[in-house]
Amino acid sequence: MKKPVAVLLCGVLLAVILTSCAAKTQDPELKKAPVVSSIPESMLRLNRIGPAVCLREGTEKDGRVVAAAKDISGFTAENLKGNEMIIIGLTAQGQKSLSEATERLSKSGGKISLWAGDTKVRSAGVYAPITGERVAFDETDATQTEKDCVLLSGADPKTVLPGK
Repeated sequence: MKKPVAVLLCGVLLAVILTSCAAKTQDPELKKAPVVSSIPESMLRLNRIGPAVCLREGTEKDGRVVAAAKDISGFTAENLKGNEMIIIGLTAQGQKSLSEATERLSKSGGKISLWAGDTKVRSAGVYAPITGERVAFDETDATQTEKDCVLLSGADPKTVLPGK
């Protein structure tokens, strides 16, 4: 009776040691996505948003508007650890509207999209409610980021400066 118990205890001990060693060798940065909410407000220099910019439910231009231009405080482009992103700042009303919509969309695996007039700038799947004052969309590269900044501002490209 003692032998099976000793073998079982040795197996459990070996599993704990291997799990502990494996956890120490993994790079924690490999599992982390960029955390937009941790960017200090002082680093974000928001550009003015164009009057026809909005966030919509789904990916079609007739999708329900979640946040209109008046609900968006501005935008900026950032490169966070090699990832190009467009970051949208939200007013208090924009935060409330987006939180309610993404709560619903996260349950159904829905999408949200960023629009400048009739042009879809970006879209993303919603997997959890978005409750912060900023929301980020991944960009493909720096050239596309510049083009998207111009669309979002409705301005001359010289007036839109990505955050540094």
